[in-house]
Amino acid sequence: MKIFTAAVFLAVAVSSVSAFSPPAAALASISGRTALAATSTTTTAENDGVASSTPSLTVPMPQSYSEMVRQMSSAMSDAVALGRNHQMIRVCLPRSADNANLGVFSEGLLDVDSADIMLVPPDESWQGGIMQLYYSAFPTMSDALRLFTENGSGVPPRIEEDRSVDESGVDGVSVLTADAGDGTTIKCFIQPSQETVDEYVDAVARRPGMVVLINPQWRVTDDWFDGVSKTDEGFFGKVAQFLGGKGGTLRRLGELEFEAVYNLEGYVCRGWNIRMVKRFDSDYTVYVDSEKGTYKQVGTKTDRPNYQEVENMLDEAGFKVKFTAGLI
Repeated sequence: MKIFTAAVFLAVAVSSVSAFSPPAAALASISGRTALAATSTTTTAENDGVASSTPSLTVPMPQSYSEMVRQMSSAMSDAVALGRNHQMIRVCLPRSADNANLGVFSEGLLDVDSADIMLVPPDESWQGGIMQLYYSAFPTMSDALRLFTENGSGVPPRIEEDRSVDESGVDGVSVLTADAGDGTTIKCFIQPSQETVDEYVDAVARRPGMVVLINPQWRVTDDWFDGVSKTDEGFFGKVAQFLGGKGGTLRRLGELEFEAVYNLEGYVCRGWNIRMVKRFDSDYTVYVDSEKGTYKQVGTKTDRPNYQEVENMLDEAGFKVKFTAGLI
């Protein structure tokens, strides 16, 4: 116990130094691709370490749930056409617009009036925690799969849900299986944890077929243990990973050539609701909710903009701190 406690303190000490050091180039890209020229897309720890193609698109802000799901499906299809079968997706999730029903949305949300649904980042505002997020992520991925596998017959694909990957039953993890239409299957892991990657994703991704991870449970941004686990593959890195660092998971996904194909993220900056949209072949496009539900583009960036960069975009676009915006 004394040895382990000492190791923990040492890991914290090392991580405090690593937090101010630039990430190692070898870990900058989870897909194993490193930027070789100034025109190539660079990657950061704040984007799950996932590289993308040289950006060429500006992605519009989805104005509804159905538009977001169609963007997801389109990005999945375009990536598969380029041979990118191992995909990661992060999205905001549907919730009742009046917050009166914070419970479960069922299948078939594409047919629900968009006025009844708002898209909410998977944050602490979800009172039901990880399981409420799961019950919202499940129909989202199911709808995307239905669009992705459309064959014109009007017959929806058969989607099977397997909760056995969630041994506790309360971790909000499952895997959906669908027929891709070409004789292969699609495996979609909903809210996978680092343990899910170790125990299930690794084996599935080594077989033919498409594998998708939606809303992984590890954070996009790094804490100290993430930083150490990503830059140190030795003893301290292992201790940091044991304490929650995601470096080992990102390395494993990199070996399996996973790539972020679609992101719709959100948070609050200076009192304004911020949304960032990205496909695998685009820049990050940053939007601010200038009026309720009306989003205005305030900037673009090749890699994921950090909080300070978003603040600068708001300054340049004339968005002051929200509680003083009407006084000046």
